Amino acid sequence: MALSRITTWASGNVLTASDLNGEFNNILNNALSLISPLTAGLDLNGFSLTNLAELEIDDGAANPTGLARIRRNGQALVWDGRGAQTSTQATVLRLIAQSSGTPDADIGTNIEFYSESGDEDPALLGQFGLAFSDVGAGTEDSYASIALRIAGAATAVESYRFRSTGSARVDFLHAGTTSRTMTIPTAADDTLCAIAATQTLTNKTLTSPTLNTVAGLTMGTNIGIGTAAVSGTPAANTLYGENVIKGWANVTGGAGAALSDSFNVSSITDGGNEVTVTWDRDFANATYAAVACTFDAAGAGITIEGRSKVAGSVVFLPLDDTHSAADADIGFDVIAVGDQ
Repeated sequence: MALSRITTWASGNVLTASDLNGEFNNILNNALSLISPLTAGLDLNGFSLTNLAELEIDDGAANPTGLARIRRNGQALVWDGRGAQTSTQATVLRLIAQSSGTPDADIGTNIEFYSESGDEDPALLGQFGLAFSDVGAGTEDSYASIALRIAGAATAVESYRFRSTGSARVDFLHAGTTSRTMTIPTAADDTLCAIAATQTLTNKTLTSPTLNTVAGLTMGTNIGIGTAAVSGTPAANTLYGENVIKGWANVTGGAGAALSDSFNVSSITDGGNEVTVTWDRDFANATYAAVACTFDAAGAGITIEGRSKVAGSVVFLPLDDTHSAADADIGFDVIAVGDQ
């Protein structure tokens, strides 16, 4: 206590009215000094401490952790900020963390949460904080940050950061009746699709998609088809990797066979009586199907016979109506289907 005696009385001293008034006036005029500073805990016996303007908590030397604490004893600590508001969010707690230096990006305020683990007491659970990403005058932007404990980390690691560059509010809503886990890909920076808008999917695998049967599917230039094998009876009117034409050619006749137009054909070779069609991308094996026919007016009565077939090429032999080798200069068309 800071309140001191005026007189230290001894045996035989005479107490005068002036002395007595002085002792009482010392107490009445310095009532707070009678208990301040406290020398022990103050028990309010369940009563409230009211009309408090400011509560200052100092780091006491008696506390070896150096933490200023407000403790609860058995019940939750309640911060009651009641008011007259009915449809607004009332500010009931304000946390301020200012710097004596010059503020810069990522300056902010954190709240730490602690519990107890198998080898730590107290054990840091994580942090929730708000910080500025831009501290420029008139351009201040802030973000919310959540730091969590990750296995193997001795402290909390920033795991989520939420920020906004627009003035509109975004609501996160679900109506699920079963818990779900949403996994965010980590291969690269990405943007979640806006379902209601037109989107371009790049390097995405669609498993059993259902297409609008009215609009159908419009394919752009050089769209690849998946190579998954058909299992069981193929669905009607369905495109599979196995039933796509893998190569075709239009071979013109005349003074030597020539390649007029083609797909997946690297070259043709005029062998005199036969023509070799060499594929640009080979087939998986020689069990693919290759068919040729002629539309050349000079090839009346000519049939096109498949002579030999390997993964990388196929040889055709024009035959006349007596099945004798005809001139390879007869024009013909060829298509091939199979696994690659």
